[in-house]
Amino acid sequence: MNVAEDIRANVENEVIVCPDGEVTKVTISIGVNTKDPNTNCSIDNFISGADSALYTAKGRGRNRVCRYEGNPC
Repeated sequence: MNVAEDIRANVENEVIVCPDGEVTKVTISIGVNTKDPNTNCSIDNFISGADSALYTAKGRGRNRVCRYEGNPC
C-alpha cells in the first residue's frame, strides 16, 4: 500500500506541459492485491482481485489507492 500511495502521489504532483503549452494535472487510481505464498491462487483470481480494488478506488472518488478486501489469495 505504501509503494502504491507513493506512486499515486508522485503522479499527482507531476506537472505535464502539452505541446500547445497547456499545463495538465494527471491523477491515477490504483488497485492493490497481495498473495500469501502458502495459498493456491490462480493468476486470474489474483488479477481479478486487483481489478476489483481498482474499481473500488474509482468508485470512491478516484485518485486513490484501495486494497482488495475479498477472499485472500
